[in-house]
Amino acid sequence: MKPSRLLIGVLLMATAAISIAFTDESTRLMDEWRKFPQLVGPALERGVIQVLQEAESEVKNTQFGPDGVINNRSGNLRQDITHKRTDRMEGVVGTTSRTAPYARTILGPGSTTITPKSAGKRLWIPVADNLNPSGVARFSPRAFFDTFDRKRIKIFTSKNGNKVVFLEDRDAEGRRVIRKRDGRGRAEGRKAGEVRGKLMFVLKDRVVIQGTDALASAVREYMPRAQEVITEKLREVLT
Repeated sequence: MKPSRLLIGVLLMATAAISIAFTDESTRLMDEWRKFPQLVGPALERGVIQVLQEAESEVKNTQFGPDGVINNRSGNLRQDITHKRTDRMEGVVGTTSRTAPYARTILGPGSTTITPKSAGKRLWIPVADNLNPSGVARFSPRAFFDTFDRKRIKIFTSKNGNKVVFLEDRDAEGRRVIRKRDGRGRAEGRKAGEVRGKLMFVLKDRVVIQGTDALASAVREYMPRAQEVITEKLREVLT
């Protein structure tokens, strides 16, 4: 007996849909269902539940981290991957509404262009010293300006043409810390040497983020195993 075919589609809410549908080759299965509906129906439902659980784990375990296509920075997106049974023989694997916009961008197949909400403004993108070891921003623009003296904040054009935000280092008396040519710091505001500080943001008019298609591709890779699960559940009651 051939198992039922599993169908997958990508929905707008960053979910991968899984459903059981009967094919032309499933005549015997249909006959068995008619003969023993009290056995086959519950078995298929148990199979769908297990498939959804395993598909969720497949996405989490294969698409995030060092071996995946998504850098698991804060862990919020991976944690938000879940599954939901939407009908007796159907369900979805995806994220909750809390991270749906971000999930569509990262987990989906297309590209997303992000622009400032107000005309004439720029996106402040955390970089370099403003990222913790996991790649998560230490300061948002608002928190940055609330935390540091604005006299220390400098905006200029870098050598490669980007507008960047630089935070000058200051000593206990509020003077700029100058880096001498030998690398030692000196608390004097002289022109010789470089002012020590931290690179915090780069300013952009827009950013294009390419999606990974990680959600759908992970569930597609799982499909052979899903068919095995359904077959196992049917054999438990029909053999």
